[in-house]
Amino acid sequence: MLFIQKTTVKTFPQNSNRPTIAAIATAAGQGAVGIVRISGSLAISILARITHRSEQLFQDRVMTCCKIVDAQNVLVDEALVVVMRAPRSYTGEDVIEIHGHGGHYNTGRLLRVVIEQGATLAEAGEFTMRAFLAGKLNLVEVEAIADIINASSERALRLAQTQQGGALVAAFLAIQKEVISMLATIEANIDFPEEGLEEMPRQTLSDGLMAVAHQATCLAETFSLGKLLTSGVSVALVGAVNAGKSSLFNALIGEQRCLVTHDPGTTRDFIEATVVWDGINITLIDTAGTRDKDLSESLDDAERQGIVRSTQRASKADLRLVVRVDGQEFEPSSMDRSDELWVQSKCDHDKEMINDHHTQGEKQNSLVRTSVKTGVGLDELRQAILTHIQSRVSEGDDGFVITQERQRDGLEKTAALLRCAAEGVETSQPWEIVAIDMKDAAETLAALLGERLDDAVLDAVFAQFCIGK
Repeated sequence: MLFIQKTTVKTFPQNSNRPTIAAIATAAGQGAVGIVRISGSLAISILARITHRSEQLFQDRVMTCCKIVDAQNVLVDEALVVVMRAPRSYTGEDVIEIHGHGGHYNTGRLLRVVIEQGATLAEAGEFTMRAFLAGKLNLVEVEAIADIINASSERALRLAQTQQGGALVAAFLAIQKEVISMLATIEANIDFPEEGLEEMPRQTLSDGLMAVAHQATCLAETFSLGKLLTSGVSVALVGAVNAGKSSLFNALIGEQRCLVTHDPGTTRDFIEATVVWDGINITLIDTAGTRDKDLSESLDDAERQGIVRSTQRASKADLRLVVRVDGQEFEPSSMDRSDELWVQSKCDHDKEMINDHHTQGEKQNSLVRTSVKTGVGLDELRQAILTHIQSRVSEGDDGFVITQERQRDGLEKTAALLRCAAEGVETSQPWEIVAIDMKDAAETLAALLGERLDDAVLDAVFAQFCIGK
């Protein structure tokens, strides 16, 4: 029988031989509180030994103030501890959290005491890995947690929280349900031909397969928007020396990060700063100005290397702002590049004239006239950057946007398999052949949710996490 059965995630009992793990769960540096997290079958006994209390005295999910001591009975810290017994915990195992005084040194001492009593230092993402293996989370929810931790803007955080809440999982499951439903009908006819079951019309099945393939493709295409919201974009300011790039860079980020003088070649290397506009993380890059060929040979080594490094960095940017001083013309041959915007700087005229020139320029190309001195054109430039970025990505509902390449690749593979199955239906191939492609599509969707375990995939997913999560 070819029909795919839903694979259940392997779970581990509390009495397994897996080591009890521990790690610092708070960020490095000074702070009011530092948390050490422990998970595993030895967690509560370790807590009992370092507090000199009976295991039974610790009530589930109740904070208790305890003195923490080391193996020589020397006081390490006075802390609040909480016990979360299996299976009602994040990892599905017994979990302990020790909330001690903050600071790198003090929290490190607490961790060392726990390690001395038999715990093993956790690897990056190992707590969440155990939650996944215990069936507490599916793989899409795991990736959403990583996105929450790494979110650098309000929109990125909101998207990750929506995905953790199950919106994206529901979209994957809806596609999977449609595939399995059609597959079940086909295989019923394959396995029980003597029952005389009514066969689904080939055109109906083909249309259904193409419709589901279209759903998968549309969802895969939201990756560009998801990447934009989670990773942000880079925007490089490029142009000749003294074009006003550094002044424009400072104005856009709202602070004096770059040294600005009238001498050409002041910027010797690229400088980066991050801003958040309309919920999108944008890295602005000021680059060293270029010079005419006949002057390049006279440059000192530092400026020459700065230009090379800047050129390399700008080539990797998602968008380049080509800056020219007001009055300089742009080369018509370069005006059709989709990854560039053109900016005329130092347009220190009255506002009415600048706006009139700006309107005329837009009719010809994406040309924005700016003046750092008067502030005119800066808002228009910010909006032009946002418009340009957003025009190059797929739009989608924030709840149904994918953020991981793994998800995009799986959806594209699913869609391709379903289209292949539809072609097989239309060309009257045997149902057994059609069912193979559909089964592969269903298994691909199962892998997306983590219902099929693949060590290489799991390693890549959990590599995104920090130690202690």
